Amino acid sequence: MRESLRSLADFYRGLAGRLESRELKGYIADSVKNMTGARQVELRLADELTDELTDEKSGAGQPNRDRLDYQLASEGHHLGEIYLYFEGSAEPNPADREIILEIMAAAAAALGAAAKYQKAVNLASLDGLTGLYNHRIFDEVFRREFAKAKRHQHGLALLSLDLDHFKVVNDSYGHQFGDLVLKSVADILTQVARATDLAARLGGEEFALLLPHTSQEQALVVATRVKSMLDHKYFDPGNGAVFHQTVSQGVAGVEHFMVKSPEDMLYLADQALYLAKREGRDAIRSVADVAPLKPAMKDGLYVFQ
Repeated sequence: MRESLRSLADFYRGLAGRLESRELKGYIADSVKNMTGARQVELRLADELTDELTDEKSGAGQPNRDRLDYQLASEGHHLGEIYLYFEGSAEPNPADREIILEIMAAAAAALGAAAKYQKAVNLASLDGLTGLYNHRIFDEVFRREFAKAKRHQHGLALLSLDLDHFKVVNDSYGHQFGDLVLKSVADILTQVARATDLAARLGGEEFALLLPHTSQEQALVVATRVKSMLDHKYFDPGNGAVFHQTVSQGVAGVEHFMVKSPEDMLYLADQALYLAKREGRDAIRSVADVAPLKPAMKDGLYVFQ
């Protein structure tokens, strides 16, 4: 049994370096069930627990003869709870319970390692200020989704966004308040984005929203929603100068005849954004608005005259 425990701990550690906690929990539950002979094993991570669930599991303080409950913790952090259900006659004896405790310790250590792994992944993938994905992740996902959209002939749309006169905000109210505005815009993009979408901060006051399985026309509806939410949000720097932040947006869809590559799509979305800026800002423009400007090829890209 000791050798099996060592093998189990090594197995957990290996998985924890490659999987998030939610992916790892299934492996833990299955292996705990196999090693303990439990009829059923249920593992819930800390963020999946509620007071109602805890009361239900604990029987509001009443003992449960066919279930063993364990708290999973590592380095002082509560990671979750695991419940082992046994048939009444097969409930483990005291010696077996000691072994189960060692199994629980290995499981907790694995979940702790997985949490550290996920934190490291997030630090490398997310913008530190807004929590949106960073430029590197956006570029990777964009290229992958573009290839899938072309291969399977389904929609893909891109919103290119830039805050208007943001330098004035920083100069007038300070960078700390400017960061608050950036985070508020990021929150709006997060609210608008579906689970399959990707919101990113590309740098400074530039953002992007990638919309798989979405046409250019549908993306314009999303852009309008972003604008509306910003129109109804006011910022108060504390000196009575209440204002609302506007944003210019450019929209491009993979179905447009000028989109032959990811670079084309990004370039055209940016051209639509620049048009929105030139026409007064606080506006939404698409490739359909840019195309009538007589496109010509130069260095492999369309130049609008």
